[in-house]
Order: sequence, then C-alpha cells, then structure tokens
Amino acid sequence: MSHISSASCRRVNTHRRTTMATGGSAPAHRRNPERVQGPQGHVGGSDQEGAPLPARYRPGTVALREIRRYQNSTELPIRKVPFQHLVREISSVREAYLVGLFEDTNLCPIHAKRITVMPKDIPLERRGL
Repeated sequence: MSHISSASCRRVNTHRRTTMATGGSAPAHRRNPERVQGPQGHVGGSDQEGAPLPARYRPGTVALREIRRYQNSTELPIRKVPFQHLVREISSVREAYLVGLFEDTNLCPIHAKRITVMPKDIPLERRGL
C-alpha cells in the first residue's frame, strides 16, 4: 500500500487555490484531456495529413513585440522613397478634389444671384443639388 505524504497533497492544493484566486485557468490536462493528447499521441492540433501544427502565440503578442521593436529602433518600417511618392500622390489627389469642389461650389452663389461663396454652399454642392 502506497503512502502519500501530507506535504505533497498540501502543495497540490495550494497550487490549485492560487490558480483559482489569481484568475488563471486549470491545467490543460484538466480542461480537455483529448486536446492535450490527440489520437496520434502528439500534443496540440494537427493539419489534414496528421502532422502536428507549430505552437502559436496568443492574439496580440506578436503585434506588441513588433511595436516594442520599432519603438526602440531607428529603422523605418517602410522605405523612404516609396513613402514619399505615396504622400505626394495623396496630396495631389486631395488638391484636385478641393479645386473641383470649390469650382462647383462657386456655381451655387451665381445661381442664387450672389457674389460671395457662403459655408452653406459647400454642403449643398456635396449633396449634388
């Protein structure tokens, strides 16, 4: 007959109590025994051929690691010249949109027999009336 010491029981109970008190989850073998050891005998999930999948980080862990890496370094995540081309393209498109908007907005006071463009003309033009 085997004898279990009271110290080992106390240690197991203490661990369980601290895990529950801190909001942690139960060990994997207690949550879902089939998930821990699958039918092929390996731990974790498997792909279609039965090969084990690599371990995955929790959502957001890799993103936070990348944020810390880029904040601590001086390297740029996007190369400078392509980014400058993108900014110039956006600014030219924005300028063309505003010029067209003001050209069309100028027709509203002319239609109303006014000379001055008023703020109420811009939303009127954006609605297409």
